[in-house]
Amino acid sequence: MEIGGYRILLTHGHQYAGIDSIGNMSEMARANDVQIVVCGHTHIPHMEKRGDVWVVNPGSISQPRQPGHQPSYLVMNIEHGTVDFVPVYLTS
Repeated sequence: MEIGGYRILLTHGHQYAGIDSIGNMSEMARANDVQIVVCGHTHIPHMEKRGDVWVVNPGSISQPRQPGHQPSYLVMNIEHGTVDFVPVYLTS
């Protein structure tokens, strides 16, 4: 999909699992002219830019797996040609 001039790939991410799944996803994104990959397989919030590709994982609201198991999601803001990501953690 394309939003605000950014090509975005949404994937569960399990097909890229391995030692460097973020590297695998960023290489695949570059090969397909994608600037942002949103994945979720690990249920662990993560934001990383490799070269010109963002690979982000919003975590999980229902099954968080990071230390502390705090439910999370991610807000992506695209404005005036720039993108940023804001992680949101839910509290009980």
